[in-house]
Amino acid sequence: MSEDSGLTRIREAAVELFGRTGFGGTTVRAIAARAEVSPALIMHHFGNKDGLIRHCDDYVLGHIEKLRDDYLRGGTTIDSVTDYLSDHPELIAMTRYLGQALLIGGAASRRVFDRMIDTARNNLVTGIEAGRIRPVDDLEAYAAILASWNAASFMLGDAIAARLGGASLLDPGVLERVKDAADDLRSRGILLPPKE
Repeated sequence: MSEDSGLTRIREAAVELFGRTGFGGTTVRAIAARAEVSPALIMHHFGNKDGLIRHCDDYVLGHIEKLRDDYLRGGTTIDSVTDYLSDHPELIAMTRYLGQALLIGGAASRRVFDRMIDTARNNLVTGIEAGRIRPVDDLEAYAAILASWNAASFMLGDAIAARLGGASLLDPGVLERVKDAADDLRSRGILLPPKE
């Protein structure tokens, strides 16, 4: 087994298990068993469980940042949410992982959320430069609100899905409804002008 494939398997196992059973409910031994490596190998590469979590945070956020940047720059089109998810099946585990990372609280959650705000700000700038997003007056406030919407969907994804008749936020029918509503809110708003 190459070092690279071992690290990839550890990361994939950690993201999947942390997302499913949380950080407290997932042991290094369980991750090692899923990745078919020794717990000592995980400790060798990451030092401890917290080091592995930081690595997973950076990987998951970086992966999602790249996908969004590609979309905003016009490099990716999303004709069908179902097709997009079949091309990116890793997003299911990653969204569950981020939900757990945000729910755990403390400095680790704040680090993840701060990076989500930074990403939202970068996405706004990219979208404005590409002519896909209208210019805004308060970039930081808009970024914080957009990141909070994403955070809420990660943390409450299963509850949102249950309300809309699915098991996961990424069920194609659920995601399509949520995407359509979010796109409409972002493009048209919700409030009518005041009556005179």
